[in-house]
Amino acid sequence: MTRSPRSLRQRRDALTRIRAASSSILVAALAITLTASLLTWHLNNGLPRERHTHDQLGLTQVDAAQLRALESRLIESGKVEARDTLASELILDDMATHARELADLGRAGDTVPAVRGLISAFRQLAPALAVQNQSQAKLIYRTRYLPARIRLDDVMGPANRSAKQRLELAERDVKIGLVISIFGVVLLILGLALRVKRVRAREIDIVRTADSELSERNELLLDSQRRVRSAERLYRQLVERLPGVTYISSPDSVGPTFISPQALELLGLPAEEFISHPDRAMEVIHPGDRESVEANMETLRREGGEYMQEFRVVHPDGRIVWIGDDATVVAGEDDKPLHVQGYLRDITPLKDAEARQRAALEREQAANEKLRELGAMKDDFVALVSHELRTPLTSIRGYLELVLEGQEDGLSKENGEFLGIVDRNAARLERLVDDLLFMARLGSGKLELSLEDTDLAALARESVGAAAPRASAQAVELECAVEEVPAVRGDPGRLGQMLDNLISNAVKFTPDGGHVDVRVFPQNGDVAIEVADTGIGISADEQGQLFQKFFRTSAAGDRAIQGTGLGLSISKAIVEAHAGRIELESEENIGTTIRVLLPVAGDA
Repeated sequence: MTRSPRSLRQRRDALTRIRAASSSILVAALAITLTASLLTWHLNNGLPRERHTHDQLGLTQVDAAQLRALESRLIESGKVEARDTLASELILDDMATHARELADLGRAGDTVPAVRGLISAFRQLAPALAVQNQSQAKLIYRTRYLPARIRLDDVMGPANRSAKQRLELAERDVKIGLVISIFGVVLLILGLALRVKRVRAREIDIVRTADSELSERNELLLDSQRRVRSAERLYRQLVERLPGVTYISSPDSVGPTFISPQALELLGLPAEEFISHPDRAMEVIHPGDRESVEANMETLRREGGEYMQEFRVVHPDGRIVWIGDDATVVAGEDDKPLHVQGYLRDITPLKDAEARQRAALEREQAANEKLRELGAMKDDFVALVSHELRTPLTSIRGYLELVLEGQEDGLSKENGEFLGIVDRNAARLERLVDDLLFMARLGSGKLELSLEDTDLAALARESVGAAAPRASAQAVELECAVEEVPAVRGDPGRLGQMLDNLISNAVKFTPDGGHVDVRVFPQNGDVAIEVADTGIGISADEQGQLFQKFFRTSAAGDRAIQGTGLGLSISKAIVEAHAGRIELESEENIGTTIRVLLPVAGDA
């Protein structure tokens, strides 16, 4: 006769409650027993200490009484005999020993200092009595020994009572711990008894309910089969709605054992064709990709795991479709492969986009190459034009110099001013041509340096002296402060050109009444050149472009300050050609500081 599911559940619930109750009793009993045992162990460890403290205090009290009796006899007799000295030393040694043990126990409070004070006082009193110096003995007795003895009497009573109370409390706690331990053991025995009873009941219940559980398992098995069939149906419905093709194949063959209906649209053949003819799976792959796909699938079946590959498929109408295949080996509980499961998707739009991107990149690279060629042609053109302009400019300036020097008396003042204007503009044009030629050489990699040990301090003084007339004309105070610095390995002409550019810029962008300070000093193993002005400054968003060719700040344009925008670019190129670096600090309407750092001759 089988029990109903309800009675089985009630039986299991009752067994569960019994199991929970017995487990709770066992845990509680174990916790109580362990707690009580630990407490009793702790108290038992402390009990000898309390007893020892109480005994030492008692012995100290006895020694103090003996010392007092000895003291009385010595005071009455007024002399110290050899036996008295021996007795006092024995008593004092005992008291010192007891004091040390009390100090180690840490339970005596003020008793230890009082004992040590009495010992010290008696050791001072005994010599005075020995030599029968009554006045000194009385003085030591009143001032040292008597107060020490009174203090010891005052502290010994409370210390003895406190030690006795602690001893009684420890003995009581030990008794309580033993009672609790016994109670815990009783509870533990009760829990074990309940657990034995529960085990027996469980064995009986297992035997009685074996048939019922078998029936329940059969029902569960049937229900599981129904769920599996339902899950398979839902899985098929799901994969048939996916945009790609889902397939399952044997771990030993290429052909699929299942493939979703989307195969007709993606691969050009119906799903049944691939299942009935397994070789179709390889035949639809492009001949150029077939070998690599076979090798990849063989590797996947041999090594397991996951694999991604891309290949082409040829439709029956000749159309080429790019396929992305994500495959994985599904293994069983024994790690043996059960089947290969994969998902095919159309990646033709992605491949077309990649092809367009590659074509665009190739066009961009060709355009960049064309721009580089145009840039090189521009540099060559600038160099050619600059070179062609330099010869007539040199001739013009030469003849102007001859006219101005040879005809000073024969020229009218107005004509002399006109020729001076022509000479200044010719000089300005000549500097522009020199700058353009320099940039052209730099761009073509033909910049040459005549290196030698160079004194930057001397170059700075020369550049400041050359810029002094212009600074004076603009009412700008130009100062030069140089320290003793080591020589640098460089081209004096180019370094002088760099200094001229920096100082000229500083003077040009500093309004009347401003300051320009030029400093040369050693810094961290380098030689530093610093040009600081109180000029118009540079905005933060323009500082990053300041060393670009032909760049001029908006403030320079607004104030109509003349310039080509090449000076700082040339200066940076000269500094970097000397393995140095150039730094900029600027704030609008406050000023600008440009710092150049060059390695010394031995480090370059």
